[in-house]
Amino acid sequence: MRRILPLSTILLITIMTAFTYSCQSSKKALENGNYYDACLLAIKKLRSSPNNEKANSALKQAYPLLLQTEQLKIKDTKTLNSPNKYRNIYNKYIRLNNVYQNILTCPAALSIIPSPQSFMNEQNEAKSLALNEMIADADAVLEDSTHTSARKAYYMYGEILKFEPSSELAKEKQTIALEKAIIKVVLEQIPVVEKYNLTAAFFYDQIFTSLNDDRRNQFLEFFRPEEAERIMLSPDHIIRMAFDDFVVGEILIRKTIVDVSKDSVIVGSVEMEDGSKKDVYNTITANFIKKTQTVKSNGLLSIQITDFRTNQILAHEKIEGKHVWENTWGKYRGDSRALTEKQLIICDNEPISPPAQQELFLEFTKPIFKKSSEFLINFYNNSKYAQ
Repeated sequence: MRRILPLSTILLITIMTAFTYSCQSSKKALENGNYYDACLLAIKKLRSSPNNEKANSALKQAYPLLLQTEQLKIKDTKTLNSPNKYRNIYNKYIRLNNVYQNILTCPAALSIIPSPQSFMNEQNEAKSLALNEMIADADAVLEDSTHTSARKAYYMYGEILKFEPSSELAKEKQTIALEKAIIKVVLEQIPVVEKYNLTAAFFYDQIFTSLNDDRRNQFLEFFRPEEAERIMLSPDHIIRMAFDDFVVGEILIRKTIVDVSKDSVIVGSVEMEDGSKKDVYNTITANFIKKTQTVKSNGLLSIQITDFRTNQILAHEKIEGKHVWENTWGKYRGDSRALTEKQLIICDNEPISPPAQQELFLEFTKPIFKKSSEFLINFYNNSKYAQ
């Protein structure tokens, strides 16, 4: 079992942690060769205690060493052909200029280092070179001409725009990368016999809308066949849907006859000798006839995702849907009091005509629509085609 520390102990640990951090000295950072932190810690101390001798001494020693070591590192980095070369150089100039700005805004520090060195020109030049470097790296990835590399390049251009939001070139290249990254999918119409065309078209429209409304994958776009033809699209994938089999309006009528009875029911009364009346009890019976009309509809939808260029089948799924419409009515012969409440309700029902076949078709496709949408959305969001 984990031991729960008392509140007083937790507070003590918190205070000690804060104390340890606050006691991190510029002298210690200097001794460890961390000249950047030594400078910043010394300047921080001098802001609150301008005459602090330790901070004075640490800054006086650390700043020249910082200039020397950082400039040597920059020189060495320039001679190497390493990844992120100019970004690394840019970051080193950021550090140097950060110390420069801190000295300028601290009078006590400025009295110790009266002529701090600015590297703003060098920083700006390094930023320009770093920007070109980042764009070149992203361009190289984009040249691979695959959807995966285009997606990677798209995000790389996004990082460039964080680095330099005003880069019109990065914005333009990111738009190109997005266009290349998008998987273009044509969703073909569902072939059915003519009398179900209207309902099948409604089902198709629902599927198409659900796919386009799911915006989790920005690298995916769906097209109707007529639109793809109009813009002369060369798609990446084709989705074909067809009913392998379906039955609409299979009718079954069941008839049930039940003899029912109920004991000790008042069936009349008799007059007694004294003139009073007494109830007469007996068993009553009835013949209950129930009819149930069941209309079954079901179908099996085949979904196939194919690579347009290679004709390779990427996924294949069969999805079943069912719908049962039912109507129950009845009648009786005999004493209605022998019937149960449920039987009485059934006797009040009338036989009604089942829905039209178009409506039955629509009903059995409802569960197919839900499962089909989930299958297609999951395929594109949980595979290599996802973000």
